[in-house]
Amino acid sequence: MSNTFSGEVPLLVDIGWKPLPALFVGAYAGIGFGGAAGTSGQICDQDDITCITLSLRGGIEAQYHFIPNGWMNPWVGYGIGIESTAFSGSNGATTYSVAAAGWELGHFMAGLDFRLSRAIGIGPMVDFSVGQYSALAVNLNGQSSSSSIANRALHEWLFVGARLVVFP
Repeated sequence: MSNTFSGEVPLLVDIGWKPLPALFVGAYAGIGFGGAAGTSGQICDQDDITCITLSLRGGIEAQYHFIPNGWMNPWVGYGIGIESTAFSGSNGATTYSVAAAGWELGHFMAGLDFRLSRAIGIGPMVDFSVGQYSALAVNLNGQSSSSSIANRALHEWLFVGARLVVFP
């Protein structure tokens, strides 16, 4: 993957409820935008092709909050879901895309929320996921084909950033 995808800028959204003050249960959805790297990036540069990457993910999750009513609240979480990552390019005459989809087997999260008010929190977070793509779709100038991936391998994503929490 590092031979195709550069770093991405992710946006993740969690929505759910707290059946207990320390336990959040819900769903997550995410989108990430980026560029090409490695061999793919070299081909894009060499052939004057505009290349972009897009990743989508979604699933279910649970988070444990250690000090749910404190002004500083460390937390950890786990989720499982599906993901799809696409690489596309165009130079005017030719357009193509390659997309892979599969399971996000483990979505591990941790962070530290600082409560700014009763309804708003903000803080650093880290998100590490392990997945395995099982399907591949290719589109070249409007002609599409899809197939199952025979030689599957695990891959990882690492996100480091900040999060905004509404009604922590």
